[in-house]
Amino acid sequence: MLRTHLARTCLFLLAAMTLVPSCGSGTLANFWKQFPASAFEDETEGGDEGDDGRPNIPGTFEPTEVAFLDIAQGVDGDVRNIEVAVVGAQALAFLSADTEGLHVIDVTTPEVLTTSELLGTVPGSNFAGGRVDMLAVIDGVHLVCAAVGANTSANSVTVLHIPTLQAILNASGTDFSAAILSRAGASILIDGDETGRAGGISGGAGFFFVATGGDTLESASIDATAGTWTANPGFTPASPIIDKFIDVIATGTNAFASVFSNGSHGIISITVNLAALPPLSVDTDPALQVAGNFSRYANNAVGAPGNWALDLAVEGPILFVGGDDQVETFNITAPALPIPAQPLTESGVNTVNIAAAGGAIAVTSGTELVVFQSAGGISTSVSYEFSEINLNARGVALRSTATGRYALVAGGGRGLRVIQWSNIPG
Repeated sequence: MLRTHLARTCLFLLAAMTLVPSCGSGTLANFWKQFPASAFEDETEGGDEGDDGRPNIPGTFEPTEVAFLDIAQGVDGDVRNIEVAVVGAQALAFLSADTEGLHVIDVTTPEVLTTSELLGTVPGSNFAGGRVDMLAVIDGVHLVCAAVGANTSANSVTVLHIPTLQAILNASGTDFSAAILSRAGASILIDGDETGRAGGISGGAGFFFVATGGDTLESASIDATAGTWTANPGFTPASPIIDKFIDVIATGTNAFASVFSNGSHGIISITVNLAALPPLSVDTDPALQVAGNFSRYANNAVGAPGNWALDLAVEGPILFVGGDDQVETFNITAPALPIPAQPLTESGVNTVNIAAAGGAIAVTSGTELVVFQSAGGISTSVSYEFSEINLNARGVALRSTATGRYALVAGGGRGLRVIQWSNIPG
C-alpha cells in the first residue's frame, strides 16, 4: 500500500540538517525533548488515512514486489543481511544465510531476477565459525563476512576478494579458496551480547571495524598485495564505559558506533587514525542517548545474529539510527559533535535495518519495508507490507536502474525479495 505523509517540516533531509540546540558536554534535556519516549510507543489506531495513519494519495506509484529468489530457486537458509558491489558490468548482491553460507546474485537488473541470476552459493563450511551472519563490502573490492555467537571458532571473520570470487562463480567453479584472504596474526572473536547478537561491520581505505556485541570494538587491516588481513588490538574506551558495541559505520577518518553504555542506548563518535590503527579516540562523552523501548528487541522474531536495533547508515552529512517506530537523525558536519535533528517518524516498530542512498532511506521492520524520500519540498514515505507470506524483513539494500528504484530485502527464510518502490530512475 502506498502511504504518504507530511513531515513536521518540509524537507526531511533539510530538516535533518537544521541544527537544534547542542547537547555538547552538558545536559541532555534538549535531546530528550526532541525525542520523547512516547514517540516509541506502538501505534495501534489508524483511520481513513491507512492502517498506520499515513494518508493515501491516489494516482501515485504503488510499491510492488517485482521479483524474488526463494528456497525453491536455491536461496535457502536464514537470509539475514545484504550488501551490493558493482564489479565491472555486474552488480552483485551478497546475502548472508547463516549455516548455508553466502549467496551471490546478479542484481544488475533486479526487476527480472530468475534462477540464472543466482551465480552460486559459497557453503558455510568455507567461513570462520561455519556460517555467515553479517557482512560488509570494503572499498568495492573485499567482502568481510562474520559469524556471531559463543559457538563460533577461535576466529569469526572471513575476508574474500570480490573480483576473484566473481570469476570463480562466473566459471561455475566450486573451489573458493583462491578468493579467501589468509589471516595474519591474531583472530577476531565475535561472541555477541547476552542474546548472542552483534550488528555490524564497516570500513574503507583498507581497514574495517567489527561491532562485537560486547565491550570491544575490533578492527583489522587488509593487505591487498599480500592477500592477507591482520587484526589490530581491540578498542575498549575508558570513557564512556561501553558495555556493548551494537553497530558501527566508518566515514573516512571518523566512525560512529551505536552502543549500550551505563544502562542506556546511544551513539558515540570515534576519531580514526588511518596511518596507524589504532590509536582511536572517542569524541562524544558521554554517549548521546537514544530513547526507546529497546528491551523488546531481546526476544522478538526479527532480531538475529547480525540483526539488531540501532542500525546505522550515513547519507551526506546525516547519520541515521534505527529506533523504535522512528529513525533518529544526527547532523555530523562536525563529526566529533553529532547534533540531534528531526527524526523520521512512523518507520515501524522493531526496526532492524537501514540503508541510505540517493536521497532515500529504506527501513525494514517486521513484515514491513518503509522508504523515506523527499521531492518537491515535501517529505514522503512509501511502505510495502509482506502480508501474503510468512516473512520477517531483515537486511535491506537500495538499487536504481533505468526502470526505477528498488529495495532488495533479505527475507529470512523467504530468500531475497525485490520491491520496486518508485518508477522514476534514481
